[in-house]
Amino acid sequence: MNLTLIIAVIGAATGLTGAVLGVINTIHALNRSKVRIIIEPKYYIMSHGKMFSFTNVEDRELLKNNPDLISKIDGISLHIKNISDFSVSISEIGFLAKDSSTRYNIDRYFTEKGLHLPIRMEPRSSVSFFTDPRYKENCISTNFKSAYAHTECGESFKKTCNHLKLHLVAGKI
Repeated sequence: MNLTLIIAVIGAATGLTGAVLGVINTIHALNRSKVRIIIEPKYYIMSHGKMFSFTNVEDRELLKNNPDLISKIDGISLHIKNISDFSVSISEIGFLAKDSSTRYNIDRYFTEKGLHLPIRMEPRSSVSFFTDPRYKENCISTNFKSAYAHTECGESFKKTCNHLKLHLVAGKI
């Protein structure tokens, strides 16, 4: 084999590898600059000064098989995680009805740390918002299409919550 051909093949392979890595780095840099929020709507129960929230399949089966447990539910929580590489401020949280035109802003809530909206969330941090259990008696059962969170920078994030039968407090939660 010719030495020139071997060097040309090695050069072409190195150039192709560099081009592929350049594209991967560009995509990674673009993804790092995006606001990324995860929303998890859950039920919660307060017991002995502790909060227990749940939403997975096993817990739904537990509720279905133990209807009396539903009466012990204190409300709904929205667990919000900032998975961005920078701080994000959450300005509004709530639920969207199935018709998608009706928004139910959660204005009666509390957090574990006593925080109030707008909340600045550091990178890789999370906060849980709990609906006020004093308003549970005013609740009626309904199905919401999704939970949402709005940021101060104008981004909106939704999480479909077909798996939860959520409570609605006369237009406000």
